[in-house]
Amino acid sequence: MVIIMLNKLKSAWKSYKYRFVPWIALNLKNRTVRMVENTVSDKVIKDEDLLCQLNLLLRGLATVQLHGCHAEKAHIAALETMNKLFGFHVVRTPSHVGGVGVIVRTSRNIKSVNSKSTEASQELLSIPLNQNDSDNLKFSEGHKVREEKAGINSEYEELYKLGEREVIENEKDKENSEDERRLKAIERKGEGVVKAGQLVGLYPGTLYLPHQPILLQSLANSFVFKCIDGVLVDGNDKRLSKSVFKSCVGRDRVGFFWLADQTWLTPYPINPLNIGQYVNNQSKGHPSNVAYQEVTLSDHQIPLPLRQYLPNLWYSPPQGVPVADVPVRIVALVTTRNIDCGEELFSDYFTVVNN
Repeated sequence: MVIIMLNKLKSAWKSYKYRFVPWIALNLKNRTVRMVENTVSDKVIKDEDLLCQLNLLLRGLATVQLHGCHAEKAHIAALETMNKLFGFHVVRTPSHVGGVGVIVRTSRNIKSVNSKSTEASQELLSIPLNQNDSDNLKFSEGHKVREEKAGINSEYEELYKLGEREVIENEKDKENSEDERRLKAIERKGEGVVKAGQLVGLYPGTLYLPHQPILLQSLANSFVFKCIDGVLVDGNDKRLSKSVFKSCVGRDRVGFFWLADQTWLTPYPINPLNIGQYVNNQSKGHPSNVAYQEVTLSDHQIPLPLRQYLPNLWYSPPQGVPVADVPVRIVALVTTRNIDCGEELFSDYFTVVNN
């Protein structure tokens, strides 16, 4: 009986110690730490570049019309869409250091193929990128959704065009047998398939301001992420944390549109990026290859119909403000170096900002 109690206490301490300030202070020198000069230098890439990559994938997912499909089939179609747009996809899998982790894969690792994915990828290229002259955002099968006149500035549009040209080139490359052989060579030789500065994940969960209650949710919860400004992200997909997030999603709904994705709570997220909470901390022999980048999105930066693919929502949004107009915080994982196919993602859990 005593041994059982001691094991339970040991398990509880293992989870709690990372929030016990004296323990952190005493063990900080033994931890791998990422040092930045200030909050500005904490950015791996420009927020505008990150937003362009994110918007491109969200628009691609919108064209495939994944909602209403069987969960596993929708997840596979989403992986294919990401692979067509970015040339890779990320999946949750057993980690090299134990437990669960996230690795990078290519299209040859997707177990089944959805015949509509190629058509959807082509439809994506016809989606208008600038809404200054029109209030309608066109999606697949002629469906139109009313959108505020926000648009994308010229810099964003140029980056989108660059991304589109890459998609077209990738489609042509796949038809070429030489490039098929090159793809096999990549997996053998470990050539980098993900370049530095690439968005590879989002940290999902309920957003809490520093003064909001999170004590009960944080018990035995190792998925609470603290931003530089004190905002907390509860990325746990089980127990009370799961119930809180689902309740917030049901509360903040605008017409037919959900304001957040809740499929990340299942094994089959509809947005493949929404598994960032499973990226493990770097260790000896496993140096970090991604870093966290915090971005606060205003209401016009992500169109309302695309919010359903983002994995974050406020625990208690400000009163008197329409929920669709409230800025939302996302925590992105961005590569800091080239990453090989089959390589696991590792981040720095401790970032010290020297203001």
